[in-house]
Amino acid sequence: MKKTRAILELLALVAVLAVLMQTILEDLAVLAGWSVSLRRGLLFAGLGLDVFLTIEYILRGYHAYRYRHFRKYLFRQGGWIDLVASMPLLLLASGPAALAELAGGLAVAPGGLLLAVRHLRLLRFLKLFRYLGPGSGAVAGGSLPAGRITPVVRGRAPLVVAAAVVALTGVELALPSGSIAEAEDIQRQERTLTALQEQNLLGQPEELRRFLEAREVLLLEYQGRVLYSRYSQTDYEDLYGPGDYQVLERGDLLIFGDLKPFLRNRAAAGLRYATLAAVLVLGIGFLGAGGIPGGTREEDP
Repeated sequence: MKKTRAILELLALVAVLAVLMQTILEDLAVLAGWSVSLRRGLLFAGLGLDVFLTIEYILRGYHAYRYRHFRKYLFRQGGWIDLVASMPLLLLASGPAALAELAGGLAVAPGGLLLAVRHLRLLRFLKLFRYLGPGSGAVAGGSLPAGRITPVVRGRAPLVVAAAVVALTGVELALPSGSIAEAEDIQRQERTLTALQEQNLLGQPEELRRFLEAREVLLLEYQGRVLYSRYSQTDYEDLYGPGDYQVLERGDLLIFGDLKPFLRNRAAAGLRYATLAAVLVLGIGFLGAGGIPGGTREEDP
């Protein structure tokens, strides 16, 4: 039984490290311009890992309930961390994103809400508290080694990190910079359409090319005929997914605008927040504030 439990704990640790790596790689892939197939693979990998962590929470919770210490598991042995770092992310982040991808990249929420939900991915870093720092509070005799943090502070450290992530998400919802940037980009492309109609550039290929390149237009069609394309069809299929561009139409004009600059800014912000969360959690762990008071796993009576 102990050997089986040790194997399961090791498997859970591997899953935690994998999901943290996936969180970072998902943003890095956007910044580095990875292909659509690789980014799609990372998305579904995140879904699979969130499903695994949700099942882990359900199994731990059932085990604790079976032996009549579910409350102890939930509040003293890190069960609430298992909960917030799995099920909400499956239902609000990776699950809807995977469904949208399967539906052909259909947008399921405004940009600001999507950005706020992405911040919730930082809750995954809470899982590290299960494996950092001492598993119990004070050492024999009630004393603490120099530089260590008291058990009370250790127990509250995950709460502080979780509160910071929720606050960050709340700020993004209250001040939706993602929605504002998305709206500004649409307005910019609307102005591009207006300028095309007013300046009569359609019969001047070189002027038209310079004009569209400066405004991050990927492709321009007029009366069903392609007048300008930044890349080849093969490049579009390899590098641009459904969420990487927007389409605007006015009369006989149809333009495809490039959303990657906006997405790269969003990914860079995600990496900064992920780095901050990792440094905070690891720093707390090295100071002795990590670990779950009362042990990292539920015990049989």
